[in-house]
Amino acid sequence: MTLIMVGFVFVIAALSCAIGYLVAVMFNHRQIAAEREDNKLSNALERKELAEFMQNVQGIASNVDEKVDRHSLNLTAINHNMAESLPTDPKAVLRAVKQLVEANAQLHDELTDAQVQMDVKQHQLESYMAEARTDTLTGVSNRRAFDEQIHRLFAIHERRPTELCLLMADIDHFKLFNDYHGHQVGDIMLQRVAETFERATRSSDIVCRYGGEEFAILMPRTKLTDALRVAERARTAIEVLRCDIGDIELHVTTSLGAVELQPKESIAEFVKRGDQALYAAKQAGRNCVWHEPSRAGQQLDQVMSTVSASTAVADDASVGSDAGSVCHECA
Repeated sequence: MTLIMVGFVFVIAALSCAIGYLVAVMFNHRQIAAEREDNKLSNALERKELAEFMQNVQGIASNVDEKVDRHSLNLTAINHNMAESLPTDPKAVLRAVKQLVEANAQLHDELTDAQVQMDVKQHQLESYMAEARTDTLTGVSNRRAFDEQIHRLFAIHERRPTELCLLMADIDHFKLFNDYHGHQVGDIMLQRVAETFERATRSSDIVCRYGGEEFAILMPRTKLTDALRVAERARTAIEVLRCDIGDIELHVTTSLGAVELQPKESIAEFVKRGDQALYAAKQAGRNCVWHEPSRAGQQLDQVMSTVSASTAVADDASVGSDAGSVCHECA
């Protein structure tokens, strides 16, 4: 019976060592993963912050290794003491089991604390990454995020072809708006327009500030007809958007170009077609949505309804809005 209990204790000790080793390996793997993630971080992240982050992660991993080693030494000492005391003290097995339970509980608490520290550091890293991919003014994704997302979507498309649409949008006459009302008011209007794009689009769409007053919206798993509905909804919402600055009510309009990914098309070709569609919308009079026709056509097709437009000079409340013919929905 005594031999069975001794064997049982040794099995527990062996399992404890194995668990401790596996946990240490797990933390080391997390450390390696964190180091690899360093290469993917935005250049906007401070090197000092990265160095501090990696130093903290390495410190946590080192502490885990030390605690596992100490636990292994404790198990060895417990086994040694039990082997020496067992011939003269039958209760040595019970004491050894109690010590093993206490040692395992201590290791569990220490590993739990290390896990909490790692989670905190991981959250900080994710926050840094999110900040590097977010436009600080508008809160939407920035150009870096756009580049990463479009590469990711193209990689998915190569493995499993599916629809992908791109909307390129630009606030009409925004330089004039900024020059007339000032850049602070212009920043407020940019924020309102970005918020409107996010509300008008779907959760699966990726709204990015492409640069200046230009926005790009990636629309995965979306056909052109659906993209046009979203584009027109956004255009209309921005057209009726009002921004009250003191006793002045300001508004702007947007021009949008919509394209759908074609077979064997590169990222550069896809974005270029989006830019061309946006340019065509501006040439057509602004405040409209342009798109390319079916493959049977070779030029941009504009299907629109025309509304009357004022030719009067814009006053203080309307600088930045368009004059001339205004084209609306493209089917």
